[in-house]
Amino acid sequence: TALSGSITDRAGNAADLTLNSTGSPGSLAGSGDIVVDTAIRAPVAANSTASSPGSFALGGARDVDALVLGGRAHVLATSFNAHAVHLIRVHENGTLSQAGKADRSTPGFESLSNPGGIDAFFIGGDAYALVVSSTSSAVRMIRVHENGTISANGSLTHGAPGVDFRGADTVAAFGMGNGTYALVTASTGDAVNLIRVHENGTLRPVGMLADGGGLELDGAAGVAVLDMGSSTYALVTAVSDDAVHLIRVHENGTLRHVASLKDGGALELDAPRSVAAFTAGGLAYAIAASQEDNAVQLIRVREDSLEAAGSAAHGGGGGAAGFALDGPYDVDAFTLGGNAYAIVS
Repeated sequence: TALSGSITDRAGNAADLTLNSTGSPGSLAGSGDIVVDTAIRAPVAANSTASSPGSFALGGARDVDALVLGGRAHVLATSFNAHAVHLIRVHENGTLSQAGKADRSTPGFESLSNPGGIDAFFIGGDAYALVVSSTSSAVRMIRVHENGTISANGSLTHGAPGVDFRGADTVAAFGMGNGTYALVTASTGDAVNLIRVHENGTLRPVGMLADGGGLELDGAAGVAVLDMGSSTYALVTAVSDDAVHLIRVHENGTLRHVASLKDGGALELDAPRSVAAFTAGGLAYAIAASQEDNAVQLIRVREDSLEAAGSAAHGGGGGAAGFALDGPYDVDAFTLGGNAYAIVS
């Protein structure tokens, strides 16, 4: 079939827009074999020089989160040692260029200290992120602009009524009802905090769940949010207690412990550092990265229970021979071509 229009090369020569007939030599059906290039392209090294406006200073890079600004892919990254938050532009050719940065020299960020976990989100079409700091026991809200500017928008520190941010570790922002909320884990305070996030930068504590009374949250670290039916749940890891917990999250601030899964037997949950939640085939799952077991544990999540669904260990185990999972620190899950995958660092 002939296509309409005109395409020319740089010399002005017209292109032939006639496609080969279906099934004929040169057509897709006639050629038959389609080869997909799966080669991994060379990355940009940490602390290397990027394109304008300057160089990366990613000493102690701690956490990243992806977001789209103005139709372009970006990544927010925290630098623990450089006390900085970076906005990085991700190009289709694999190039990473710095689009913006905020550190202690940036107005409003003078107290930014050892940023760790970060999570980006949108309110009313505007981009924001929450950043936690274990050394200052605080969570900070930042505004991310398309021109690369990162501006301070509000903060909440340990000592405020109703929160325990000692050793603030990981943050997960999410929508619930008509509002925006976030869960913040405290690895030293052994707690998970629920806060209400407002566009004007106000961060309001609404609930907290702490270690004790049969709930083993010692070393609360990883957190992931999952919707099941019309309800919101959280998966929280407890590094020192070797456990993953399922928690029901209510808009009124109530955090209700539903179920737990603890290390033992064939379970690979010794010091679970992080967790990611996802759905596959209409079912809910979580995957936890366990540092001391050098493994990842797959968990089937139901509204009232957690059940082991499989695992993979360093150098083998769980049918994963050849995996390099020595001391896994972080995990995230995603879908690609209708299949579920996890990436582990």
